[in-house]
Amino acid sequence: VSAIAPNVGAGSAITDNIGFECPDLTEGTNNYAWISGIGVAKYGDRILSAAAANLASANDITIGRGNFVTITGSTQINRILTTGWQSGSSVELVLPASIVLSHNTAAGSGYAGLWLSGLANWTVGANGGMIRLTYDGTYWRQSAARVDY
Repeated sequence: VSAIAPNVGAGSAITDNIGFECPDLTEGTNNYAWISGIGVAKYGDRILSAAAANLASANDITIGRGNFVTITGSTQINRILTTGWQSGSSVELVLPASIVLSHNTAAGSGYAGLWLSGLANWTVGANGGMIRLTYDGTYWRQSAARVDY
């Protein structure tokens, strides 16, 4: 087992996450396991992440920890806060019936707009739906087919 830790001087507190590599020694494969301070783990070829707390809909939403979020309420969603995210980060939203996701709302105040397939707003169907969005540094782009239940 090897550990990767930040370089910390004397008297300093460790505030960064620490990563661990744990090789799987079965049958000569090179699977690794690690877990971070925010509840994300990778075992072999699978990434396990945490679900965020339910989030009330708003024009601008702020997603807490986690990459899987259940949205409640009926307010249209225009933008998502980018603080704490980096290009390539993805999030999956479970959406209530009839909520609207707005396509191409201008960025501002640390929020990025949504870039949706069809280049149009999406009104979720009567039974709710789900969408995956990936942040590209400018927009939260739809990165998988959206689903109406």
